[in-house]
Amino acid sequence: MKHSPIKNRSGQGLSEYMILAMLIVVGSIAASRTLGNTIKTKLENVNEQLQQIHVP
Repeated sequence: MKHSPIKNRSGQGLSEYMILAMLIVVGSIAASRTLGNTIKTKLENVNEQLQQIHVP
C-alpha cells in the first residue's frame, strides 16, 4: 500500500476556497465601480437638467 506524500489535504481545500473568495471580491469591486460611475454620470445629467429649469 502506497502512502501519499501529502497526508493532510484540508489545507488545500481551504486555500482553494480563499482563492475563489478573492476572485469574487475582485469581481464585485470591479462591478460596483462600473455601476457607481454609471450612476454618478446619470445623476450629474439630471442635476444639469434641473439647473436649466428656471422657476419664476
